[in-house]
Amino acid sequence: LALELAGKKFAVQGNDFSLHMLFASDYLLNACGGTVPGLARNHEISPYLGSTMNRNRVYDSVKKHVVPDVDPQKLLYGDEEGVEEGGVDF
Repeated sequence: LALELAGKKFAVQGNDFSLHMLFASDYLLNACGGTVPGLARNHEISPYLGSTMNRNRVYDSVKKHVVPDVDPQKLLYGDEEGVEEGGVDF
């Protein structure tokens, strides 16, 4: 959500409360994307694979989603100063 708001030129701050979340958001925002021609680092995940909830049909549990669905570096091109990341514990 913070990336989408930053893409619309809002100043945002993402708050992650664990080291694992900070590593994951750093990887998705900085390492993924199509900065190298022909080498887009997108990953397919199946978030509902082990769950029987939040699905309408039987095959929804094996449906794959591409992460990230947009290139974060192209979305924020030239406007990185409006995005901050904080590691906090509430």
